[in-house]
Amino acid sequence: GLGTLALTLALACSDSTSPDDVDITGTWNATLVQYTSTADPSKSVDLIADGGTLSIVITAGMNYTLTVSFPGEPVEVEQGTVSLADDVVTIDPAGPDVPFDFDFALSGDTMTLTSDDEEFDFDGDDIDEPAMLLVVLPRQ
Repeated sequence: GLGTLALTLALACSDSTSPDDVDITGTWNATLVQYTSTADPSKSVDLIADGGTLSIVITAGMNYTLTVSFPGEPVEVEQGTVSLADDVVTIDPAGPDVPFDFDFALSGDTMTLTSDDEEFDFDGDDIDEPAMLLVVLPRQ
């Protein structure tokens, strides 16, 4: 659902003071937020192509603000902290939500986040199905 997506995306955007000195501070606007069904890879949804937006701002203090907007849904804003270790980003939303891990890659000014442990309602029946997530975020 959207909450999972917001959390996922928030994680996608992480601030880093890692041993590798990877700099992921700045504003990142997603060009792809793609869920693909684990059971049936022919089922795929790109929430950006469908009119959504996702933006993450990461500060030098390892804090993030995630803003997500999808057609027919209220705008969601989430804040928390991020950390980066090797090729994994951990996002820890403020409040009771549990931290999430994403596989992370940075090529130039484009961050890619992936996860094989997501859920998405592909057929609109209010039942989330296991899914893979791919998020591509160029730095602005």
